[in-house]
Amino acid sequence: MDRMGERIDSVGSFVNIDFSNREDNFSWRLSQNTNEDQHLPVLNSGPFGDQQRSRYQNAKVKFVERASNGNEKEHLQSCCANESNNGSNHTKSVTTNPTRWRLFAPFQAVVLFSLASYVIWRYAAGWIGGDVGKDHGNGSSHGVESFKWSSVEPSERLEWLKCYGETECARFLVPLDYSNPKGAKAAIALVKYPAKVPATSEKYGGPVLINSGEPGALGTSAVYRLGKHFQTIIGEQFDVVGFDPRGVGLTTPTFYAFPNKHEAGLFYVDYPLLVNVSSESLGRAYAYSQILGAKMENSSRDVLQYVSTPAVARDMLAITKAMGYDKLQYWGFSYGSVLGATFSAMFPNNVGRIVLDGVFDAEDYYAGQWSQNLLDADAALLDVCEACVKAGPRVCRIYEETAELVLQRINRLLEKLKVAPIGAYSSPGPAPWYGIVSYDFAKLILFMSLYITHSDAAFVINKLAQFEKGDGLILTPLTSRMIYREFLTCDCSAPESELPPFYGFWDIEHFLAIACGDSEIENESFEEVQAVYREIANTSSFVDAWGIHAACSGWKVKGKERFQGSFNQKTSHPLLLVSNRADPVAPLQAAYKMSKGFEGSVVLTQNNSGHCSTSATSLCTHKAVRAYFQNGTLPEKGTVCETESSIFYRGNFLEDIDKTSMTIEDVAILEASYALQKKYFVPIHLFPSSGGMMSGNCDG
Repeated sequence: MDRMGERIDSVGSFVNIDFSNREDNFSWRLSQNTNEDQHLPVLNSGPFGDQQRSRYQNAKVKFVERASNGNEKEHLQSCCANESNNGSNHTKSVTTNPTRWRLFAPFQAVVLFSLASYVIWRYAAGWIGGDVGKDHGNGSSHGVESFKWSSVEPSERLEWLKCYGETECARFLVPLDYSNPKGAKAAIALVKYPAKVPATSEKYGGPVLINSGEPGALGTSAVYRLGKHFQTIIGEQFDVVGFDPRGVGLTTPTFYAFPNKHEAGLFYVDYPLLVNVSSESLGRAYAYSQILGAKMENSSRDVLQYVSTPAVARDMLAITKAMGYDKLQYWGFSYGSVLGATFSAMFPNNVGRIVLDGVFDAEDYYAGQWSQNLLDADAALLDVCEACVKAGPRVCRIYEETAELVLQRINRLLEKLKVAPIGAYSSPGPAPWYGIVSYDFAKLILFMSLYITHSDAAFVINKLAQFEKGDGLILTPLTSRMIYREFLTCDCSAPESELPPFYGFWDIEHFLAIACGDSEIENESFEEVQAVYREIANTSSFVDAWGIHAACSGWKVKGKERFQGSFNQKTSHPLLLVSNRADPVAPLQAAYKMSKGFEGSVVLTQNNSGHCSTSATSLCTHKAVRAYFQNGTLPEKGTVCETESSIFYRGNFLEDIDKTSMTIEDVAILEASYALQKKYFVPIHLFPSSGGMMSGNCDG
């Protein structure tokens, strides 16, 4: 990253903000002015840019806007603090008009503190409240000023309109309650990245639906942002179609727990990050779940009962048939594997090509236990430790001679933070960064990095080395108090109509509505919740960061249609299941369990740690996915695909790879695979108490 910073004050750090208006994203980056290229991909602007305001208001920075042609334009001003027309000191956000944007999060998925921190840290733009269209689609901030979602008339026929860049948009009417097809309707928001051949061509392959993970993730955002990369992998003859599931994003009707971000911030500001950091943590998480469950039942019962996974599976069949096909073609990540498995069990004769990626144990999901997810989480961390040893001390700053010693060093640091958290304060300037780097915060950051070890683990591991020295400044902006300062501060320049309704807290309510509404958990006592966590305590050292079960214990509203079927099915075409060797939240054994039920299906193993195939770059994996969509070919049983990316690689591995033996098609697939890794879109599962989503890069 170029050094373009302006000193905040005499003792503060340099702040770099790099507006890179590239073909794929328009991002803000902040970094310390050090001798290494440290950076935090923390703030991103996008079609919902008004909600993505900087957490560093009034800090003096130099903005460098870099266009795709290489031209630069500098602006020296306060970060996100433009002068108002009347000269007042009202805080305003920097307005941008990006053509592409980074997505994510809830970002979470959607967590609470954990997700909030995660979102800001890595993906803040995309998963928040319908970011394909400003103000819930009532405008556009990314180059198509004339398109407004509110102007799209919902129809029982799929009527596509040109909208964002190369994409097309539609609102598709389906029964809110499929048992009463003549009753109320839901309007499903869809975005299509169209095939390069007309639908009338004999080469046309039909639609491939994408679910990017986590209950409540926005498929419209994923396809707008990444549709071309998905299409490069599967083939240009396919339409790539994303949709916002029921109750989520731009799909209506929707629901919400809080009327604005301030009330949401007040509710979540003291939510425990881990369920076992103190003797009362689990009890507090349980108490919060009771409040949120009652609040959601009171405000949104009429919508909540119709947002179940089986109902969404029916929507996918309706979308497929509306596009002229009887059999679903689908690529689902993380929670999307549960949705795909549910569809395959409900409609085994309507399976065309279905890829389940980052495979969950669907039976465990519907039981509401979430007890099988972390079986490989410690293996993922050990994988990072082994990579550290191989990389050496110049690259990995917590290097020791063996992986076990590296792991011990990490654990010593975490234990030290339990009794001696690090206080950090950046400067006495107008917008100082300050906060506490605590045990729970550090452990969450470490856990989240395991989702995308090939992109984030090296950065996080090297920050732990700074924690050892008592320096927590680099990650201080991600601590919960700094996150909530923005949520609890009035933006005086915002329009009076500021979203009501506020789109949840990083989408956590939507995750819970779907996942908890699907589950068998009902009215659990605190003692029953305690028993569940005692039972799974030994499955992973990260159990305390997995609070989904506790979050669901207070949920009141169940889906009217809940899955009661069997995952033992003979489908009209066998499924392809893809999982990683060491996935922190989707263990490899879950893929084999699910495959055993679906006759003829095959598991492809990608040889890396991380969540979903898109957590790394693998030409082998994505060529197999392409062959499956193109002609139905399954890889041989036992296939293991290597990755081109790695955890501690220094330099640009994509440029360093020998491509002389590759075809043009192979190079394109490799570059698309890398793009999906770089723009990791799967939500991170971190809920209240840190256990759930997100969404997030495969999140489900």
